[in-house]
Amino acid sequence: MKIILYNSNSTKYDAELFHYEFYPSCKNKLKSFIASYTSSSSSSAASSASSGENEIIIISQLPALFLLDLDRQGKVDRLPNVKYKILNQNISSRDFAEEIIKEKADLAVSFSAFYKPFDWQGIKDAHIAKYLRQKNIKVITNSITCQNICFDKKLTSGFLASNNFISPESLYVNHELFLAHKAKQDLVENVYAEDILEKVENLTFPIIIKDSCGLSSYGAEVLTTYKSAKAYLLSKKNNGDKIIQELIKGQHFGLEIYGSRGNYYISSPFMLSLNQYMITSPKQSIKAGPFNSESYKIKELKSEIERLAELLEIDGIAQVDLVFDGSKWFIIEINPRLSGMTNLICSSCNKTYFDLIINAQVKDYYKNIREEKVFSIKLPLLDEKTKKELAALPFIKEINQTKNDGAKQKREEGYCDVIICEEGKSLKENLDYLKTSFKALIDESFYEKALLMLEKLK
Repeated sequence: MKIILYNSNSTKYDAELFHYEFYPSCKNKLKSFIASYTSSSSSSAASSASSGENEIIIISQLPALFLLDLDRQGKVDRLPNVKYKILNQNISSRDFAEEIIKEKADLAVSFSAFYKPFDWQGIKDAHIAKYLRQKNIKVITNSITCQNICFDKKLTSGFLASNNFISPESLYVNHELFLAHKAKQDLVENVYAEDILEKVENLTFPIIIKDSCGLSSYGAEVLTTYKSAKAYLLSKKNNGDKIIQELIKGQHFGLEIYGSRGNYYISSPFMLSLNQYMITSPKQSIKAGPFNSESYKIKELKSEIERLAELLEIDGIAQVDLVFDGSKWFIIEINPRLSGMTNLICSSCNKTYFDLIINAQVKDYYKNIREEKVFSIKLPLLDEKTKKELAALPFIKEINQTKNDGAKQKREEGYCDVIICEEGKSLKENLDYLKTSFKALIDESFYEKALLMLEKLK
């Protein structure tokens, strides 16, 4: 049996400028996954990786986040018993699928990831799966319908509302119509814009305005008054279709879903820190969990998330952003792909994402998963010496660094995400050790914020 792992990328990638470094490496995680089946008697399709009569093949476009480790020339660090096929960019979904079909694949598994500026890679991976299924190849990936609902926040809002999920009140703003009076000479009044502004005035402030098809919180604006919201919508910042939502007051969380219909692992929620604009920043956030106290109504939450997964027919993986206001959970966004939380959640349950995704269709696989306390903190970019010193510490689970040598501003240079566990001592004691031993790395405000989150995790 041949198992194909694939993902696509529609964004230009320059290995000399952008560097993604992972510890443990993607290669070692895949090696660990394969080894776990070498000694396993599992009857799953994934167990086929355990012997010479079966093989794993990676077919992808660079940088293939979560699948490949690359040097500065774009060369792949390879496992000797895994076949790699790196495809050129600007290849159609049909042609990508043909490369998988040529390998006479029995099972194909997508590892959809995220790349700026648009979070649409999962849509292409789903189209690839469509062609594979036409050739009777079994596929683990989220459907085109699921990907489209989650990609367009207007569709997401409508899906959540029509299925009675609790979510923020949302208002969609069509950019072309809102500014129609500038393009249509014969218009003396823009009725659409007036209607939108009246609806905005009736919202409860603060509100958040974000791109309807954006990635993460990039470009999002939090506005506290109607006057500032109106000024934003009439300014050059309003450069595309937008979603306006009431900013729910409460604690922000995230979780992940693994599996297929009737067989899901819903992770416990992990708390996310907020920046000065009251949103989660992918470059500055602290994450801690799992939170299992019933004061957070965890059973109720997981029941709703399982209902969400069944309705969307999640197949493989999805990530969900949440807010808990003290009495109820709000669903903010759904991302049917690997996420910035994936490594943290995998660290918590001592599995790799290869284990959790490839076993999506294996009955009862998720029943014995146990979650351990972990948290992640963003650090400045690390040199090789510091990375080696940190990696040698027993409580460091992962070090994942993103670096942009083409950055024009310091804030765009990149960051390092370090995941800490309770090995030997408590999370707080291990954090204190880092702060004492690596004084230049942990900002005092980050440290204080981490302490508050760890106190809530007790």
